[in-house]
Amino acid sequence: MPAERFQVIYPYTVERDRAAWQWSWGAYAAAPGPGPLTTGEMRKLTGKAAEMAALLIRLPLDTDLFKPLEADLMEDGALNLENRRWITGILRQLPLRANREDLRRRLEGNRGWYLEQLIAVQNLDPQAATLQADATLASLFAGWRDPVLRRTAPEGKLMQETGVPLRAMVAYLFAEVARNFQLIHHPEQWIEWVTWSQRGDRSVDIEPDLLPPREVMEQSLDWEGGSAGAGLLDQWLGRFGATPFDYQRGLDDASLSVENPPEFDRLEGASFFRGLALIDLAEAMLKRAFGHDAVAVRVNAAGQGDYFQVHVDTHRVDTDKVKRFLRTAFYQRFGFLPDPEFVELHPGGGAVGVRLDRYDTLSHLVQRLRLAGPRSSG
Repeated sequence: MPAERFQVIYPYTVERDRAAWQWSWGAYAAAPGPGPLTTGEMRKLTGKAAEMAALLIRLPLDTDLFKPLEADLMEDGALNLENRRWITGILRQLPLRANREDLRRRLEGNRGWYLEQLIAVQNLDPQAATLQADATLASLFAGWRDPVLRRTAPEGKLMQETGVPLRAMVAYLFAEVARNFQLIHHPEQWIEWVTWSQRGDRSVDIEPDLLPPREVMEQSLDWEGGSAGAGLLDQWLGRFGATPFDYQRGLDDASLSVENPPEFDRLEGASFFRGLALIDLAEAMLKRAFGHDAVAVRVNAAGQGDYFQVHVDTHRVDTDKVKRFLRTAFYQRFGFLPDPEFVELHPGGGAVGVRLDRYDTLSHLVQRLRLAGPRSSG
C-alpha cells in the first residue's frame, strides 16, 4: 500500500470464539445446537467451500479456480469479458442454497471422476486413491451443521434460510481476488477498494448518513438509557435501521447473465461470513464521522471479532483524530478496555539478506552489526 498517504491501525473488538456471538445481532450461536452456527463452525464451513465447489464442477486437479484469471489480472487488474463469462459459468453450476445431505449426494455422485483424477494427476494406485477420496469427502462435512442465516431480500423482506449458500461463498472468493488486484493496480483508490472488499464480509447493512454527527456520537446519548455492552449495540442497530446483509444479491441466474456478466469487483452480494455486526457499526460510525472517502474498515484474518483494520487516508484526516473518536464513540460506549488500544503498522526501509554457513557464527554477526551503529542494526 502507498504508506506515504495511507495508514492502517488495528482497534480491538471482542474475543472471536468466546464473546463474538453476543455482538453478532443473532448471526452466530453461543454453542452448537439448532439454529445459527457458532463462529468456529462457520469458519470450518467456509474453509471447505472452494474444495466442495471444485469437486461439484469437476475442476481438474492440476488447476484451481483462479489460475485461469492470473494473466488477465496481472495485466491491468480488471477482468476481461471472457473471464467474467467464465466465472459466471462456474457460479451458475453451484447451488444458491443446499443442505448438507444434498451436497453430500452431489459430491458422492462425482466420486468416480475424483478417483480417476487422483490416479491420473497424482499417480496414485487405485487403493490409495480410494482411501484419499473417501477421506477427503468425509472431511468436507466435518465440524459444521446446516447453517441458519438471515438476509434482507431486495423488496425489503427479512428472510431466514437453512442451508449452505455455496454460490455466495465462491462468488466472494472471485470478487475478493478481483478487488485486491484493483488495490495493486490503483493504489490511489485505496479507500474505495478496501470498502468494496469489506462488503464481502458484511453482516448487516447500516447507512452511515443516518447516524448522528461525529460530535454527537462522541457523547453519551439520552436514549441509550441504562443499556450497556451487546444490548447497547442491538439498540443502535435497531434505532438506525440496520438490516441483515443480502449475501445473495446479484447471484441469481438472471443476474448472472453469460452474455452480460457482472463486474465482479463491484459485486453487490456474496459473502464469506466472517463479518460481525459490531464491526459493521464501527465502519458506519467512522464513515459518518470522517467521510466515506477518508476511512475504510476491513475485518482481519478470520474476522468475527478480535482486531480489525481501519485504513486512514492521511491526506483527508489525521490518524490521531480517528483514534480519539474510536476511544470515545466506540471503546467507551461499549465498555471495551483493550491493551494495547491499537496495533499500528510501521513500514520499514530497505533490507539485506545474509546467509550463514554455520549457526554458531550468528552471535558474531550480531556483535558486528551492533558495532556498526543503529543504522545497520535494524
